[in-house]
Amino acid sequence: MDRTFQATANFYRRFYIKLSAGFVVSDIFTKIMRSDTNGPNSNWWVLGCCGSKQFLVGVQNVHAIGQAVNYKTSATLQDNRWYCIETYEQLNTPGDANGVSRAWVDGIQVMDQSGIKYRQAGDNSLFYNNRMYRQTGSGYIWYDRVAVGNTRIGCSGTPPVEEPPPPAKPRSPTGVQVR
Repeated sequence: MDRTFQATANFYRRFYIKLSAGFVVSDIFTKIMRSDTNGPNSNWWVLGCCGSKQFLVGVQNVHAIGQAVNYKTSATLQDNRWYCIETYEQLNTPGDANGVSRAWVDGIQVMDQSGIKYRQAGDNSLFYNNRMYRQTGSGYIWYDRVAVGNTRIGCSGTPPVEEPPPPAKPRSPTGVQVR
């Protein structure tokens, strides 16, 4: 799912996420969100490598850095529980290492990374899209209350309400003749 917005150098996002019971992260990582620019840069918010469910941001496709870099949060997600996740991303001044990436889980800051050089001098690309993923891994991921904005959105209110279980499957009628 894509959520496009007016091109900007910074933005906040908020979403609720729940992993199914027994969710298994792939042998690489499980992508959950991507921040796209109208240039060559993008960030991937993922669940960490090799079975770990640690929440982190992978700064990929960033030519100013020249390599992929993962910034870890202090949050590890558990199965079968709703979490409210908020992120903030700010592109650097082109050529300067002053970009920012922050994350909060259930209102508690779990990452504050600064000094990121997303853009080289002359690169004026801006964020314009938030993409949601459910890539690799085994099990289900549920999302709810996705929002993107230019100010912090917050996690007010209660987590999403669980859906009631579906009704029992109807039984075949007994004592009825079919002609």
